Amino acid sequence: MSAPASLLLEFARHEWRLRARRTSSLVILGLVIAATWLMIPDNTGTMTLFAVREQRMAYDSATLAVGGGLLVNLLFGLLGFFLARGRSQQDLQCGVAPLLASAPVAGPWLLLGRWLGSMAFLMTLAALALLTLVVLQLLRGEGPVSPGPYLAMWILGMGPTLLMGASMALLCDAWAPLMHRRGDLLFFAVWIGQFATLPFTLGEGTQALQPLQALDISGMSAIATRLAQLLGTSSVSIGGTDFDASLGVGHLPDGVWSAPLVGLRLLSALIALLPLLPALALFHRYDPDRVKRASARAGSRWTGWIQAGLRPVARVAGRLLPLCARVPGWPGQVLADACVALVGQPAALLALPVLLLLGATLPLADLGPLMVAVTGIWGLLICGLGAQDHQAGTLALAGVVPGGPRRRGLRPLASAALLGLLFSGPVLLRWSLHAPVQALALMSGVLMMSSLAAALGHWTRGARTFLALFLFWMYVATQAAVFPWLDLMGFNGRAQPVTVMTCALIGLAGLGLLRQQPARS
Repeated sequence: MSAPASLLLEFARHEWRLRARRTSSLVILGLVIAATWLMIPDNTGTMTLFAVREQRMAYDSATLAVGGGLLVNLLFGLLGFFLARGRSQQDLQCGVAPLLASAPVAGPWLLLGRWLGSMAFLMTLAALALLTLVVLQLLRGEGPVSPGPYLAMWILGMGPTLLMGASMALLCDAWAPLMHRRGDLLFFAVWIGQFATLPFTLGEGTQALQPLQALDISGMSAIATRLAQLLGTSSVSIGGTDFDASLGVGHLPDGVWSAPLVGLRLLSALIALLPLLPALALFHRYDPDRVKRASARAGSRWTGWIQAGLRPVARVAGRLLPLCARVPGWPGQVLADACVALVGQPAALLALPVLLLLGATLPLADLGPLMVAVTGIWGLLICGLGAQDHQAGTLALAGVVPGGPRRRGLRPLASAALLGLLFSGPVLLRWSLHAPVQALALMSGVLMMSSLAAALGHWTRGARTFLALFLFWMYVATQAAVFPWLDLMGFNGRAQPVTVMTCALIGLAGLGLLRQQPARS
């Protein structure tokens, strides 16, 4: 084996091991496995995973691989990016960046090795998630396990999706302006944008694969079109759907992965590789001048003007910190954390009075969409609260303040909940008078989201695990507004007492774990 090839494989192996040891990887894998079991209904109940003209499809390998694989692919389409990215920031924080910058290896080889390692890691997680479907088939499925459908979904169904996540993560780490929150928001926009092809490719009566469907990297539109061709109907439901038990049990025919569908998926894979080209060209190679200059400048004239306009707002929020110091004990610490969060995101502070005014004046019917915006802003604001001591290197200092490590762990939860109640106060008050179940859902959702943000930030020492899960939930909750279990904040009006109680219990469990969790250096 040539020296560059062996060096590339060594880089890839190192990256795989480094990512596999992350606590965030284990947390997300566990959540994906749990979500997989929850998303696939028991076939003995009133709902099923896969229905064709209201006829339930048997839970065999073909059905679970296609139906369950699509749901898992949707999860990994967003989570994979957040699992793959962040390596450049880690190198800079840990002091490894100068060593890598001076290493006698070309920048493209370093990037390609990192990309191969992240791809191997994501493919490993995807394989474990599909093995969960195999176990599910053994426990409550129908028919023997056939590895072919699962292998096809792993390579052709999930492969392009994971390629896009790894490629975009490499681009965001290679170009300094995208190393922080901008890169996260850019990928989320790209991830949402791919579904813009669905209305054009899944129109009424459309049963022909089209080249435009290659832009849907998730493969949902192409696979749905192929299923419509194979089954002779567009009445195909995947996910939790009702079925007519009197119609019996159907079976998914062979031939899902036809030659045109395979060609489209290969084309999607090529499109997913395109971000590698600018990544190789824009790699900062840990140059201090380029990284600091890119992080300090606005990136564009318009962004500079916006930041200049927000500086007075940040200064106003900063002047609140001395007032917080006058509040004795732990409440003052919580107030200070909330103020620090607002100082770091002055746009949220600028939006606060507008949201409060709208919450107090809008009709009741319009409070749900308003709460969607409030929840989105609040989630982006609190995603880093649990990890701020780890990232700033102040964990030991925070552990010796009055209250000790246990209260230090509760501070991010309390400050996140305080910000949530602050942003949603008028809506909560009006719902408590006219829609008490929605008000209870809002309070329990604030408690649960705050505990998850604090716990995941503390355990993973970063903000991206919670941010990825939060953005995914926001997207699914707004698209599937009829499901009560997705209405965690009450903005869909579908919350029920059982969902409210479950969210409250999860929030209290997170509070208990944070109270017992000692601070880690």
